[in-house]
Amino acid sequence: MCSEAVLKYLQSTNRPYSVNDIFQNLHNAYSKNVIQKSLDELSEKGSIREKVYGKQKIYCVIQAAEDVGNEDELFELNESIEKKSKEAVQLEQEIKLLEGKLKEIQSQPTTQQAEADNERLKKSNALLKEKLNQLTKGVSIISKEEWKKVEEELNKVTKEYKKRSRWLKDMTDAVLENYNSSKNQLYEEIGIEM
Repeated sequence: MCSEAVLKYLQSTNRPYSVNDIFQNLHNAYSKNVIQKSLDELSEKGSIREKVYGKQKIYCVIQAAEDVGNEDELFELNESIEKKSKEAVQLEQEIKLLEGKLKEIQSQPTTQQAEADNERLKKSNALLKEKLNQLTKGVSIISKEEWKKVEEELNKVTKEYKKRSRWLKDMTDAVLENYNSSKNQLYEEIGIEM
């Protein structure tokens, strides 16, 4: 009974297994010792092949002669594998390109987002125009000549300020040579505000 189940399992999966693998894959239906005895029995009958790798034994079904196939079939299968491998590489490259395009498309705003942004910008633009109108209502625009006069006056005042600042610095430096306190205390005593 166990021998039949083990043989049936090995034939259905058609790959090599150890005793532990068969025991686990049969979901503990039989004990490990019973499975081992069944495998030894099937091996003696010639139904399966036993191969020893170090301390471990591996069991597999003996292939029937009609299952093996000829060299032409093998050659065709190898060609088919090579062709499918090339196709797989091409498909992977196409997938990468398409994923890149997808990411690019997903990074762009949707129509609803673009419309919302457009509305927001229109409102902001209207507010800024209104603010500009309010700022320019009571303001008189000056001519270039007036602008130049104001600029010249500003330059003249700035030069005079720098000149007087230099005089003040020179005088305070001269006083500070014989003064026992700090510059800030001197300014405070004299009443100079910077």
